[in-house]
Amino acid sequence: MISLDPLHHKIIIGAQTVELQPLTFGLFAKLLEHKNQIVSITVLTDEVWGNVTVSPDTLKQRIFLLRKALEDANLEGCFVQSVRGQGYRLVVPEEERAFGLGAHRRLAWALGLAAIFAFVVMYAWQLRQPYDPPPNSRIAFWTTSPTSAAHADVSEWEQQWMTQLSLSDTIIFVAAERDPAQSISAQARKTQAALISVWTLFESDGQQWIRMQILEPKTTSTLRSDLVAMDDSDEMARLLTAQAEAIERILESGTLPLLTEALNNTDHPSWARLHNLASDPP
Repeated sequence: MISLDPLHHKIIIGAQTVELQPLTFGLFAKLLEHKNQIVSITVLTDEVWGNVTVSPDTLKQRIFLLRKALEDANLEGCFVQSVRGQGYRLVVPEEERAFGLGAHRRLAWALGLAAIFAFVVMYAWQLRQPYDPPPNSRIAFWTTSPTSAAHADVSEWEQQWMTQLSLSDTIIFVAAERDPAQSISAQARKTQAALISVWTLFESDGQQWIRMQILEPKTTSTLRSDLVAMDDSDEMARLLTAQAEAIERILESGTLPLLTEALNNTDHPSWARLHNLASDPP
């Protein structure tokens, strides 16, 4: 029997408990609602992410994290199945398939009442706390190519970078294509990104290069910039790790979001702190 703990984002299957990130938990809950049935990509993105626009790649990364969590917990017979061109299906053990409609409704009622009770308790507690804006750990990743040169090998590095961001406990990765019709800051506001990872691909003297930047979204100021030849595998791997660590240091520092006085003053101490956090440790 599968049960959910919405307050702590946990799933309980028999004697086993699996703790998930909030978005991953929401995805599992939606799949469980339609267990052993195909749930379309549109339904998952609309009902799990709500008004936030996400790409199919973002959903794939979240499915990857859910599968990994289920595999790490060694849950027998419970897994997420991809159905090409249609969506995803949560396959549950046989005893779950025999779970009657009446019991399902009772479980739904129990979970609903538990969620309402948890919401009331948390709301009452929050009313007694001073307001503190929730931390934003959303990272958008965009690739641009101002030249017509072919970059056949970059997709492998892009996939490795997206996987590295998705597996971080600190980062919420947002995959969305760069919209050239919008400014970087406008698109960042739309995706509610705390930081932007931008790769610019170009060719010079017959050599293909990637400029990897970390940008503050409201001002599009560069906090870190690295340049690497596309065929330099060792340096590329090192920079992927270094940039991910820099992003995690910035998010964990509490420096973001910047105050208004910092946004309007490049000499504000917050900028020096951000640049120091973005740099490699000595």
